[in-house]
Amino acid sequence: APTFVAQSFTVLLIVFFINAYNLIDGIDGLTGMLSILASIFFSIWFFLNGLMLMAIFSTAIIGSLLGFLHFNLYCKDYKIFMGDTGSLLIGLLMAIQVIWFLNINLVSGIPYPVAGAPVIALALVAIPLIDTLRVFSLRALKGKSPFHPDKTHIHHHMLKLLPKHIHSSLCITGLNLLILLSAILLIYSDLNINLQFLIIFSMSTVISFLPGIMTSSIGLKESIVVNINSRIGEDPNTSRLRREIRKHTITNIHVPKTIENESNEEAV
Repeated sequence: APTFVAQSFTVLLIVFFINAYNLIDGIDGLTGMLSILASIFFSIWFFLNGLMLMAIFSTAIIGSLLGFLHFNLYCKDYKIFMGDTGSLLIGLLMAIQVIWFLNINLVSGIPYPVAGAPVIALALVAIPLIDTLRVFSLRALKGKSPFHPDKTHIHHHMLKLLPKHIHSSLCITGLNLLILLSAILLIYSDLNINLQFLIIFSMSTVISFLPGIMTSSIGLKESIVVNINSRIGEDPNTSRLRREIRKHTITNIHVPKTIENESNEEAV
């Protein structure tokens, strides 16, 4: 490709990275964990190939984020947040590492080249990038601006399944690790690199949609139960209280007269 086209694409890629990491920073610890995962891989690979400056660069990112996560997740008295400035900077740092990783793999003579470097690069940043593409696409299909705020990101859906931020962040990071391990296995296969890239892209897309599908399924089941209760003329809260009374001996609780009469009738 002409130099101008390559340079323009690189600039657009950097801007997209910056926005993707800013948008994924919706719960405590998520951006930091995802960035640490990618930086660990980059630091080891740079070190093995003798690129000490970049290895130190990646290691510094890991160290700073570990310190941040302590105060972000565990320190209640001195809790800090990443904010837009932090997430935008992380996006830039991730873009720098990815670009270096891709460029160095084009150089012949390095000790440990990666044949499927684009596949590995995509896997390392899969969750932020693919989730941003998914959300932008869904907003555009609804006739809204891609930057219109909503709660359709993967971490919003994951919070409905795992209410604690740290649990949701660990789960999403684990999914990104699964994508990375799959990519590493693929580069040792005989598949064409374009097919490998398509497989990782498809896998990341499915994982990005999965929490939303699961929460929609749970919500559908709950709405069906509510509709059934309303059709038989029974309030869901009353039904729930009745079940509790039958299962346990509850003391010091006010039981509605309707339920009390029904209980007496059953006793008779």
